[in-house]
Amino acid sequence: MPQPMISVIINTYNYGRFIEDAIDSVLAQDFPAEQMEILVVDDGSIDDTAERVKKYGNRVQYFYKQNGDQASAVTFGVARAKGDLLALLDGDDLWFPNKLSRVAQEFQKDSRVVMVYNQLLFWDSRDDSAWKQNSPEVSGDIIADRLKLLTYVNAPTSALAFRRAAFERLSNVPVGRPFSYDLYLAMTAPFLGAIACVPEALTKYRVHGGNRHFAGRSEPDMKTIARRIGRQQAALDIIRQWVRLNAPRSLRPQSRILLRRWRLMQDRDEFLLNAPGRFRFFLHHTRQIRTYSALMTRAHFAYRCVYALAILVVGRHAHYLEGVRTRVRTLRARFWCEPSGEIVSKL
Repeated sequence: MPQPMISVIINTYNYGRFIEDAIDSVLAQDFPAEQMEILVVDDGSIDDTAERVKKYGNRVQYFYKQNGDQASAVTFGVARAKGDLLALLDGDDLWFPNKLSRVAQEFQKDSRVVMVYNQLLFWDSRDDSAWKQNSPEVSGDIIADRLKLLTYVNAPTSALAFRRAAFERLSNVPVGRPFSYDLYLAMTAPFLGAIACVPEALTKYRVHGGNRHFAGRSEPDMKTIARRIGRQQAALDIIRQWVRLNAPRSLRPQSRILLRRWRLMQDRDEFLLNAPGRFRFFLHHTRQIRTYSALMTRAHFAYRCVYALAILVVGRHAHYLEGVRTRVRTLRARFWCEPSGEIVSKL
């Protein structure tokens, strides 16, 4: 089967010190060069990005635009791309040599797939340490499967690839308000068709201290957390608007599940900035119960309800219930030889 034409869109802003690594990782792909084009979209950099890119000559198409945001840079590149498949790469990240061949394979395997994403290798270029991402591998029609809907985790931009027809349905987004573009893309694409996860780590996500949301293995500072909260909330608002305008009414309940899951994640970040009162913490736990009830046994559901009420009554001291529950489970496992540690206990 002939290989499809893939357009690689590299978006960059003041990443001159990294951009050559990104481009070199694309040129090193084991994918046929004649079936691939590379477009670098410079979103208004004021460093030496242009000089570094132009040395590649006609192997790379370079475009400079007025500074906007990541969404406008990617959309700008897609409008000038020729491929039926689009692979996205941030200017500070890299790909492993088999990235495009594996992505193309997944698209060719199933014509229903509108987006392919892959696992990551996080690489801290400050000390040359690396570690693998540990997230669920979810493929298929996740909107139709409650379990997949509850375990699917979005991937960053450099791990995403799309069929052009699907991407064009996602490209009309508001500009001017900073938002998490990768979150928007990864959470709306499943409403357009099936998605596929490549279990291998095909993307090398660079941690360098200037990342917007990610600080590596250590917790980010309060300023970074606040910025992450704001950009993710903006993305959730845009996702909600997109679903209302584009998704069938029958899929609204699934969109609410996705949004509630991210609301829970937002809560955890907000709790790092401001410790919640008992009522705020109670609301967090009731939202968690509503979201994940399908994965809970009746006993676990009852326990989570009791725990939520305990939070409302005694506040932070409710955590003593977890200790009691752990001791009871240990005794049951010891004397009745029952298995412990089912997945629902971790929710």
